[in-house]
Amino acid sequence: MTERVIRIDEPEYKKLVAVASVLEMLSPNGAKYVVEDVYFDYGQDWKWTTICRKGFEDCQILSPRDWGDVMVIETAEDVALVVDHIRGGKYFADR
Repeated sequence: MTERVIRIDEPEYKKLVAVASVLEMLSPNGAKYVVEDVYFDYGQDWKWTTICRKGFEDCQILSPRDWGDVMVIETAEDVALVVDHIRGGKYFADR
């Protein structure tokens, strides 16, 4: 699946919300995780729907690979695996 804007009524949006909710619950810094449409590539005017961190080093937190992993989530176990991978990433600062 290509990175793109996802409508709120699509199943993939719910997957992003589920991952964002778990990340927020696990945040030791009180960060908020929200699903929003932001630029993937400003020069190409290409936006995508992704997870952003607010209130503690505001930023987009998903790489294109992480985003792809979220899109194929089917179970709660998949959510946990994706969250563990994201939180274990070299540049993830909310720990």
